[in-house]
Amino acid sequence: MSEQIHLYQLLSDEDKKMLKDTPHGEEYSEAFKGLRQKYFPKINSEFSELHPDNQRRIKELYTVLERVIDTLNDCGDVWASDHRALANKASCLEDFITGDIGFIEEGTPE
Repeated sequence: MSEQIHLYQLLSDEDKKMLKDTPHGEEYSEAFKGLRQKYFPKINSEFSELHPDNQRRIKELYTVLERVIDTLNDCGDVWASDHRALANKASCLEDFITGDIGFIEEGTPE
């Protein structure tokens, strides 16, 4: 459906070479785990630095999207209310991406 973030895409050239030269097995698993701990916290911290309203928008979109995907997988159809909610959340996300946010709800994300 969409492209996921893979650790290899985030690695520096030096880290890619180190991982390539590490023998597979437990040593490789430990090296991979160390690189995850090095790179992924930055992604998570950048999300938490977003304005609380934008965090909420993304989380709400994810919730509706997950429900729509599950319903489509289960019965091949989706509730009209979920379709409408998904369209509204997608519109909010588009506003966020384009910088055209006209409504900000006060509060903190869940």
